[in-house]
Amino acid sequence: DAARKAMTLYRNENKTLPLSKDVKKVAVVGPGASMGPLLLGNYAVPPDHGIPTILEGIQMALGEDPSKFKGQCSQWENNTDYFVSGEGGVSSWGPEDCCRLCGLDMTCKYFTWYENTCYKKTSDAGKTSSPQRISGKCDAHFEGKKVSYAMGCKSIGCSDDSGFQDAVESAKDAEAIVLVLGLSGSQEAEGHDRSVIE
Repeated sequence: DAARKAMTLYRNENKTLPLSKDVKKVAVVGPGASMGPLLLGNYAVPPDHGIPTILEGIQMALGEDPSKFKGQCSQWENNTDYFVSGEGGVSSWGPEDCCRLCGLDMTCKYFTWYENTCYKKTSDAGKTSSPQRISGKCDAHFEGKKVSYAMGCKSIGCSDDSGFQDAVESAKDAEAIVLVLGLSGSQEAEGHDRSVIE
């Protein structure tokens, strides 16, 4: 009964979906758009080759191929973490792949790789010594002509909405806007499920 009451259907007015490959500019907004593991759910094991993000899927569908982007990074530091409390990571096979993933996200300036996970950062302000972690700075970003990306919120929990204006500016020039909303394991998972939704 609860599932039926929670179900939402959308009208596809003017045949908006699927997006045409002829669309000139698409703005993708939301922190979840660049988080591959968000698509897995609880207790799922990421595949070795990683998980394409919603953003990458939209880029590829519109003829922009981020898979060929190799990434360009510097300031490599072993046994170093650019620590940010409560951040989530994305599946990554190594530091070079983490550099590439950071370069695909216009909001990512620095990164830390640890145990097959890439943690994308906006700064290196939380620099601390931490065994087995590798950190670096992103020097180049993948820039497609059709798809722009803005996080809006800096995390799924949206404790920092300082990116709202960037999202608004990105959306102003777009012919279509894809807004990626939802929860992550940082909000809904074993150990922090909520008993009340308000």
